[in-house]
Amino acid sequence: MEELAQLIVKYRHKLNRSIETVSTDTKIRKYIIESIENAEFEKLPAVYGLSFLKSYIKYLGIPEPEYTELLSEYKESLNIAKTDYSPQKFRSYEGLQANEINLFGINFKAKWQLYLLFSAVGTIVLLIIYFTLFFPSDNKKIETVPNLPTSDKSIVVSVDDIEIAETIQDSITLEAFAIDTVWLKVEIDGNRVEEVLLVPNEKVKWKAKEYFLVHQGNVGGLELKRNGKVLEPFGSRGSVVKNVRIMRDKIINPNR
Repeated sequence: MEELAQLIVKYRHKLNRSIETVSTDTKIRKYIIESIENAEFEKLPAVYGLSFLKSYIKYLGIPEPEYTELLSEYKESLNIAKTDYSPQKFRSYEGLQANEINLFGINFKAKWQLYLLFSAVGTIVLLIIYFTLFFPSDNKKIETVPNLPTSDKSIVVSVDDIEIAETIQDSITLEAFAIDTVWLKVEIDGNRVEEVLLVPNEKVKWKAKEYFLVHQGNVGGLELKRNGKVLEPFGSRGSVVKNVRIMRDKIINPNR
């Protein structure tokens, strides 16, 4: 994609305009323009990098035939996953008889079988509600048994205290406060991924059991807190960092 970068630089020079002037006119930050002209497209977050690129090309007035194919190469590099909605992904129900009903993969040949199932489920639910209301669990403190021959000391433990202690011990909170426009991707315990574009003064918070894996654009434009404590920036201002692992007691940053 160096050809695209060279084409953009050529037209900027033809207009005799500096990067500072382009940044002022287009409202695109200087470091983003420099990344485009240096063919460092990997530094452009996929969320809004393509939009910046199109705006810059339009500003320079580059004819469409000259950049269309080159821009397509950049789009392909984004590797945007598409959901497969092909017919093979859906189960066929052609084999069901006219009076059959399929529920949870089970064929019910008569409606009374389905009614019987719903009646059984309803009875179970009512029993659960009954035992919950009339036989509440006892969360009182565990009383000590006096005069035990095996110990001279007694320990009183509150069930509520145990639950609070486990919650504190087993969780990590990560708070993000945007000072500038920032792209942020957070992987939580390897099970869930959230990707956001934060604008100034916007705040977001996540909770994990073991770790966060953070990818961030525009370092320095974001304040991160782990369990309420402010973290140091993961790189130089305006840079892009990847795979920063934040755990309860340490941070692993491969970008330094």
